[in-house]
Amino acid sequence: RRASATAPAAPAPRQHTEAPDIGWAPRRRLASADDSLDGCWHVFVDAGANIGIHSRFLFEPDKFPRSSFREVFDRFFGIDRDAATTCAVAFEPNVAHRAHHAKQRAVYARRGWRYIVKEAAVGAKAGEMTFYSNTRRESRFKGGRVEPIGLGFGVTDRETAAAGDFAFDTPQEKITRPVIDFATFLSEDVAGRRKPAVGSRRPPAVVVKMVTEAPRGARGSRRRRV
Repeated sequence: RRASATAPAAPAPRQHTEAPDIGWAPRRRLASADDSLDGCWHVFVDAGANIGIHSRFLFEPDKFPRSSFREVFDRFFGIDRDAATTCAVAFEPNVAHRAHHAKQRAVYARRGWRYIVKEAAVGAKAGEMTFYSNTRRESRFKGGRVEPIGLGFGVTDRETAAAGDFAFDTPQEKITRPVIDFATFLSEDVAGRRKPAVGSRRPPAVVVKMVTEAPRGARGSRRRRV
C-alpha cells in the first residue's frame, strides 16, 4: 500500500515592523547595533584612545578651552555641528580603562551622543598583538605614592633586565589583544556608513587621531601622535 504524502506546513506569516522615520536606513549589523556608524554625519576616530579624553574635547569643548583639538574639530566639523549626528569611535586595547569608557559611553548616551568603544588595537591587518602593562615600573617610577593609571601600557616589555633601575626579577604577564584591520574599518564602516538626511552645514568629514608605537627595547618604545 502506498503511503500518502504529507502536505508541507504553510509558512508562518512574516511579521513587519515599521522602522522609525529617522532619515537613514541601517546598512548592515556589526557586533551590535550600537556599534554601527549609520546615522553619523561626522566621525571622529580615536585610535589609541587611552581614557577617551579627545572625545571629551569633541563633545565637551567648553570644559577644555586650551585644547588644540577644539580648533581641529571646529575646522572640519563646524562650530555649529550637531552633536547628535557627530560620532566618536574609541579604539583602546588596554582593558584597565574598560570601566571608564563604559561610564563615559553611558553618560553620553543619555545626552543623545554616540560614543562607540572598541577594545582592540588597529593595524595593517586583523589578528592579535601582545602588550605589557608595565604597572610595576610605573609604580616604582612614581615612588609608589600613586596607583598606576596605565601610562606604561604598550607593546614593549619595560621591566626586563635591560630596564636598569626599573628591572624586575619576575617576568610580567603578556596581554594578548585583538587587532582590527584599520584600512578595512575606514573603508567599510566609516566611508560606507549611511548618513542622515540632515546633519551639518559642513560636508561630512572624518577626523582620525592615532597613537602609533614601535618597540625600541626594554627602556622604551617610540610613540607618535598623528
